[in-house]
Amino acid sequence: MKIQSIVYIVVLLGMISCGNAASNSSAEQRKNQSFDSARLESERAAWESQNMNQYRFTGRSYLSNKKTVPIMVTVLPDAEPELSCKDRWKDVGEKLISSGIPFSPFEGKTIDELYSSIKEVMESYSNKNYGTYIRYDQTYHYPAYLEIYSSVSLIYFLEMTEFEDLR
Repeated sequence: MKIQSIVYIVVLLGMISCGNAASNSSAEQRKNQSFDSARLESERAAWESQNMNQYRFTGRSYLSNKKTVPIMVTVLPDAEPELSCKDRWKDVGEKLISSGIPFSPFEGKTIDELYSSIKEVMESYSNKNYGTYIRYDQTYHYPAYLEIYSSVSLIYFLEMTEFEDLR
């Protein structure tokens, strides 16, 4: 019984360390990717082809040492995007919203606006040999997650979650 328990623990520890190595390897691979402008344009065209003009998502970004909070964006036709944040983030969120750049350094509030800003930011960093990574939503084709890495660490990220089609 003791031997079985020891074997079980050794196998479990081996699985955990392999999992950590795999996730570290995955982060290293993302760090070394270059920006794929053609893929961004292809995903953007797929997004635009849906004529998505009524939707909601929650976004958050990270800029070096600045605080990040989740901000909900509601886009409706013929109206300015509505931005809000949950009560626990209200103070910081209100400052980000009033700055006009809630997802700094990416300018824009709608996914269409963010696509343009993402291209500009990613191109400026890819020219400096920074690693870039973008994961797109497979259903709606918006940039669900992106990262920009220096040779040392993560510099920026943008994450969009809780997407809803309101049409």
